[in-house]
Amino acid sequence: MSIFKEIKNSISNPDYYRSLVDEPFGKSLKYYSALVLIVSIMVTIVGSILVVPVLNRLAFDLKETVLSSYPDDLQVSVEKGTVKTNVKEPYAISIPNQYKDTVLGKKNLVVFDTTSSGDSKDLAEYQTFVLVGKDQVTYEEGPAIGSNVVTKVLDKDFNLVLDKLSITKFFDTIEPLYKYVTPLIVLGIFMMVVLVMLGAMLYLLFIALLVWLIALLNKWKISYLKAYQLSLHFATIGFIVAWAGILIFPAWILVVLLISTIILLSLVTFITAQIRQKN
Repeated sequence: MSIFKEIKNSISNPDYYRSLVDEPFGKSLKYYSALVLIVSIMVTIVGSILVVPVLNRLAFDLKETVLSSYPDDLQVSVEKGTVKTNVKEPYAISIPNQYKDTVLGKKNLVVFDTTSSGDSKDLAEYQTFVLVGKDQVTYEEGPAIGSNVVTKVLDKDFNLVLDKLSITKFFDTIEPLYKYVTPLIVLGIFMMVVLVMLGAMLYLLFIALLVWLIALLNKWKISYLKAYQLSLHFATIGFIVAWAGILIFPAWILVVLLISTIILLSLVTFITAQIRQKN
Protein backbone atom coordinates (compact mmCIF):
# COMPACT_ATOMS: atom_id res chain seq x y z
CA MET A 1 0.00 0.00 0.00
CA SER A 2 1.40 3.38 -0.98
CA ILE A 3 2.05 5.96 1.71
CA PHE A 4 -0.47 8.35 0.20
CA LYS A 5 -3.18 5.68 0.26
CA GLU A 6 -2.28 5.01 3.90
CA ILE A 7 -2.60 8.73 4.65
CA LYS A 8 -6.04 8.74 3.04
CA ASN A 9 -7.12 5.67 5.04
CA SER A 10 -5.73 7.16 8.24
CA ILE A 11 -7.99 10.17 7.77
CA SER A 12 -11.28 8.41 7.02
CA ASN A 13 -11.33 4.60 6.85
CA PRO A 14 -12.71 2.65 9.87
CA ASP A 15 -11.89 -0.72 8.24
CA TYR A 16 -8.26 0.35 7.96
CA TYR A 17 -8.11 1.04 11.69
CA ARG A 18 -9.76 -2.26 12.54
CA SER A 19 -7.15 -4.09 10.47
CA LEU A 20 -4.31 -2.19 12.17
CA VAL A 21 -5.03 -4.02 15.43
CA ASP A 22 -3.63 -7.19 13.86
CA GLU A 23 -0.60 -5.42 12.34
CA PRO A 24 2.80 -5.22 14.08
CA PHE A 25 3.73 -1.97 15.84
CA GLY A 26 6.69 -1.56 13.48
CA LYS A 27 4.38 -1.04 10.51
CA SER A 28 2.77 1.99 12.13
CA LEU A 29 6.15 3.30 13.22
CA LYS A 30 7.32 3.05 9.60
CA TYR A 31 4.16 4.89 8.50
CA TYR A 32 4.74 7.66 11.05
CA SER A 33 8.34 8.08 9.89
CA ALA A 34 7.18 8.45 6.29
CA LEU A 35 4.48 10.90 7.41
CA VAL A 36 7.10 12.99 9.25
CA LEU A 37 9.22 13.15 6.09
CA ILE A 38 6.31 14.09 3.79
CA VAL A 39 4.86 16.73 6.13
CA SER A 40 8.32 18.17 6.79
CA ILE A 41 9.00 18.54 3.07
CA MET A 42 5.61 20.15 2.39
CA VAL A 43 5.84 22.57 5.33
CA THR A 44 9.41 23.44 4.37
CA ILE A 45 8.36 24.27 0.79
CA VAL A 46 5.43 26.46 1.85
CA GLY A 47 7.27 27.98 4.82
CA SER A 48 10.29 28.83 2.66
CA ILE A 49 8.08 30.56 0.09
CA LEU A 50 6.59 32.68 2.88
CA VAL A 51 9.70 33.32 4.98
CA VAL A 52 12.77 33.32 2.72
CA PRO A 53 11.93 36.44 0.66
CA VAL A 54 11.17 38.43 3.84
CA LEU A 55 14.35 37.41 5.67
CA ASN A 56 16.48 37.89 2.56
CA ARG A 57 15.10 41.39 2.13
CA LEU A 58 15.79 42.18 5.79
CA ALA A 59 19.33 40.87 5.49
CA PHE A 60 20.16 42.87 2.37
CA ASP A 61 18.41 46.01 3.63
CA LEU A 62 20.05 45.86 7.05
CA LYS A 63 23.29 47.58 5.99
CA GLU A 64 21.48 50.51 4.39
CA THR A 65 19.12 50.84 7.37
CA VAL A 66 21.93 50.80 9.94
CA LEU A 67 24.20 53.19 8.03
CA SER A 68 21.36 55.62 7.32
CA SER A 69 20.40 55.61 11.00
CA TYR A 70 23.90 55.92 12.43
CA PRO A 71 25.05 59.57 12.71
CA ASP A 72 28.06 60.55 10.57
CA ASP A 73 29.83 62.32 13.43
CA LEU A 74 29.27 59.79 16.21
CA GLN A 75 32.17 57.72 17.50
CA VAL A 76 31.74 55.42 20.45
CA SER A 77 34.78 53.83 22.06
CA VAL A 78 34.94 51.29 24.83
CA GLU A 79 38.29 50.91 26.56
CA LYS A 80 38.62 48.36 29.34
CA GLY A 81 34.86 48.37 29.84
CA THR A 82 34.51 52.15 30.01
CA VAL A 83 32.37 53.95 27.41
CA LYS A 84 33.36 57.28 25.86
CA THR A 85 31.72 59.30 23.09
CA ASN A 86 32.83 62.31 21.03
CA VAL A 87 29.43 64.06 21.27
CA LYS A 88 27.51 66.07 23.82
CA GLU A 89 25.45 63.75 26.02
CA PRO A 90 22.78 62.57 26.37
CA TYR A 91 22.94 61.62 22.69
CA ALA A 92 20.07 59.74 21.04
CA ILE A 93 19.81 57.68 17.86
CA SER A 94 16.17 57.91 16.83
CA ILE A 95 14.03 55.14 15.42
CA PRO A 96 14.02 55.36 11.58
CA ASN A 97 10.92 57.07 10.24
CA GLN A 98 9.75 53.98 8.34
CA TYR A 99 9.48 52.02 11.61
CA LYS A 100 8.03 54.66 13.93
CA ASP A 101 4.44 53.67 13.24
CA THR A 102 5.14 50.11 14.40
CA VAL A 103 6.77 51.10 17.71
CA LEU A 104 4.58 52.15 20.63
CA GLY A 105 5.94 54.27 23.47
CA LYS A 106 9.45 54.59 22.07
CA LYS A 107 11.16 57.20 19.98
CA ASN A 108 14.82 56.17 20.27
CA LEU A 109 16.79 53.06 19.46
CA VAL A 110 19.81 53.92 21.62
CA VAL A 111 20.69 56.73 24.01
CA PHE A 112 24.25 57.36 25.19
CA ASP A 113 24.54 58.92 28.64
CA THR A 114 27.67 58.05 30.56
CA THR A 115 26.31 59.82 33.65
CA SER A 116 23.28 57.52 33.80
CA SER A 117 22.85 55.04 36.63
CA GLY A 118 21.23 52.63 34.20
CA ASP A 119 17.94 52.04 36.03
CA SER A 120 14.46 51.57 34.58
CA LYS A 121 13.51 55.22 35.22
CA ASP A 122 16.29 56.44 32.94
CA LEU A 123 15.22 53.98 30.26
CA ALA A 124 11.63 55.20 30.45
CA GLU A 125 12.64 58.87 30.59
CA TYR A 126 14.65 58.62 27.38
CA GLN A 127 11.93 56.49 25.67
CA THR A 128 14.62 54.19 24.31
CA PHE A 129 15.14 50.49 23.80
CA VAL A 130 18.79 50.63 24.88
CA LEU A 131 20.59 52.98 27.26
CA VAL A 132 24.40 52.98 27.22
CA GLY A 133 26.02 54.29 30.40
CA LYS A 134 29.60 54.69 31.53
CA ASP A 135 30.24 51.01 32.07
CA GLN A 136 26.86 49.35 31.59
CA VAL A 137 24.13 48.73 29.03
CA THR A 138 20.47 48.77 30.06
CA TYR A 139 17.69 47.30 27.94
CA GLU A 140 14.32 45.58 28.10
CA GLU A 141 13.83 41.87 27.62
CA GLY A 142 11.05 39.37 28.07
CA PRO A 143 7.90 38.22 26.26
CA ALA A 144 6.56 41.77 26.36
CA ILE A 145 8.59 44.94 25.95
CA GLY A 146 9.04 46.54 29.33
CA SER A 147 8.33 43.34 31.23
CA ASN A 148 11.89 43.15 32.53
CA VAL A 149 14.67 45.74 32.60
CA VAL A 150 18.18 44.30 32.54
CA THR A 151 21.48 46.09 33.17
CA LYS A 152 24.67 44.39 32.00
CA VAL A 153 28.00 45.67 33.30
CA LEU A 154 30.67 45.70 30.59
CA ASP A 155 33.62 43.39 31.04
CA LYS A 156 36.83 45.15 32.06
CA ASP A 157 38.62 43.45 29.15
CA PHE A 158 36.07 44.65 26.58
CA ASN A 159 37.39 47.09 23.96
CA LEU A 160 35.56 48.52 20.93
CA VAL A 161 35.59 51.42 18.51
CA LEU A 162 32.27 52.08 16.77
CA ASP A 163 31.79 54.62 14.00
CA LYS A 164 30.37 54.69 10.49
CA LEU A 165 33.59 53.41 8.94
CA SER A 166 33.83 50.40 11.26
CA ILE A 167 30.17 49.57 10.65
CA THR A 168 30.73 49.70 6.88
CA LYS A 169 33.74 47.40 7.16
CA PHE A 170 31.74 44.97 9.29
CA PHE A 171 28.97 44.67 6.71
CA ASP A 172 31.51 44.38 3.89
CA THR A 173 32.95 41.40 5.77
CA ILE A 174 29.68 39.55 6.34
CA GLU A 175 27.93 40.30 3.02
CA PRO A 176 29.68 37.38 1.21
CA LEU A 177 27.98 35.09 3.75
CA TYR A 178 24.50 36.21 2.65
CA LYS A 179 24.48 33.50 -0.05
CA TYR A 180 24.15 30.96 2.74
CA VAL A 181 21.07 32.62 4.26
CA THR A 182 18.51 30.88 2.05
CA PRO A 183 19.85 27.30 2.38
CA LEU A 184 20.23 27.75 6.15
CA ILE A 185 16.64 28.98 6.46
CA VAL A 186 15.32 26.05 4.39
CA LEU A 187 17.36 23.53 6.37
CA GLY A 188 16.32 25.18 9.62
CA ILE A 189 12.61 24.95 8.79
CA PHE A 190 12.94 21.31 7.75
CA MET A 191 14.83 20.30 10.89
CA MET A 192 12.41 22.26 13.09
CA VAL A 193 9.38 20.43 11.64
CA VAL A 194 11.08 17.03 11.93
CA LEU A 195 12.05 17.63 15.56
CA VAL A 196 8.59 18.92 16.47
CA MET A 197 6.89 15.88 14.93
CA LEU A 198 9.29 13.46 16.58
CA GLY A 199 8.73 15.25 19.88
CA ALA A 200 4.98 14.94 19.29
CA MET A 201 5.34 11.20 19.88
CA LEU A 202 5.41 12.09 23.60
CA TYR A 203 2.20 14.09 23.18
CA LEU A 204 0.66 11.04 21.52
CA LEU A 205 1.14 9.10 24.76
CA PHE A 206 -1.65 11.27 26.16
CA ILE A 207 -3.72 11.01 22.96
CA ALA A 208 -3.36 7.22 23.13
CA LEU A 209 -4.95 7.24 26.58
CA LEU A 210 -7.93 9.13 25.18
CA VAL A 211 -8.09 6.76 22.20
CA TRP A 212 -8.10 3.80 24.59
CA LEU A 213 -10.91 5.34 26.70
CA ILE A 214 -13.04 6.31 23.67
CA ALA A 215 -12.58 2.80 22.21
CA LEU A 216 -13.57 1.29 25.56
CA LEU A 217 -16.71 3.44 25.69
CA ASN A 218 -17.56 2.15 22.21
CA LYS A 219 -17.01 -1.46 23.40
CA TRP A 220 -13.91 -1.91 21.26
CA LYS A 221 -11.40 -3.67 23.49
CA ILE A 222 -7.82 -2.82 22.65
CA SER A 223 -4.66 -2.51 24.73
CA TYR A 224 -3.01 0.80 25.51
CA LEU A 225 -0.09 -0.16 23.25
CA LYS A 226 -2.51 -0.72 20.36
CA ALA A 227 -4.18 2.59 21.19
CA TYR A 228 -0.78 4.27 20.87
CA GLN A 229 -0.18 2.46 17.58
CA LEU A 230 -3.53 3.73 16.27
CA SER A 231 -2.67 7.23 17.53
CA LEU A 232 0.30 7.32 15.17
CA HIS A 233 -2.27 7.15 12.37
CA PHE A 234 -4.94 9.33 13.99
CA ALA A 235 -2.27 12.02 14.31
CA THR A 236 -2.30 12.43 10.51
CA ILE A 237 -5.33 14.71 10.47
CA GLY A 238 -4.05 16.59 13.52
CA PHE A 239 -0.70 17.34 11.87
CA ILE A 240 -2.28 18.46 8.60
CA VAL A 241 -4.64 20.86 10.35
CA ALA A 242 -1.98 22.07 12.81
CA TRP A 243 0.73 22.87 10.27
CA ALA A 244 -1.70 24.43 7.80
CA GLY A 245 -3.09 26.61 10.60
CA ILE A 246 0.36 27.61 11.87
CA LEU A 247 1.45 28.67 8.37
CA ILE A 248 -1.73 30.71 7.83
CA PHE A 249 -2.24 32.02 11.38
CA PRO A 250 1.18 31.91 13.13
CA ALA A 251 0.07 34.33 15.86
CA TRP A 252 -2.76 31.96 16.87
CA ILE A 253 -0.60 28.87 17.38
CA LEU A 254 -2.21 27.81 20.67
CA VAL A 255 -5.71 28.10 19.20
CA VAL A 256 -4.60 26.17 16.12
CA LEU A 257 -3.14 23.37 18.27
CA LEU A 258 -6.35 23.19 20.32
CA ILE A 259 -8.51 22.99 17.19
CA SER A 260 -6.28 20.30 15.64
CA THR A 261 -6.53 18.22 18.83
CA ILE A 262 -10.33 18.56 18.86
CA ILE A 263 -10.50 17.47 15.21
CA LEU A 264 -8.19 14.52 15.95
CA LEU A 265 -10.36 13.36 18.86
CA SER A 266 -13.51 13.86 16.78
CA LEU A 267 -12.04 11.50 14.18
CA VAL A 268 -11.23 8.98 16.93
CA THR A 269 -14.83 9.13 18.15
CA PHE A 270 -16.23 8.74 14.63
CA ILE A 271 -13.94 5.83 13.68
CA THR A 272 -14.51 3.89 16.91
CA ALA A 273 -18.29 4.43 16.63
CA GLN A 274 -18.22 3.06 13.06
CA ILE A 275 -16.20 0.04 14.20
CA ARG A 276 -18.70 -0.60 17.03
CA GLN A 277 -21.57 -0.66 14.54
CA LYS A 278 -19.79 -3.22 12.36
CA ASN A 279 -18.78 -5.51 15.26
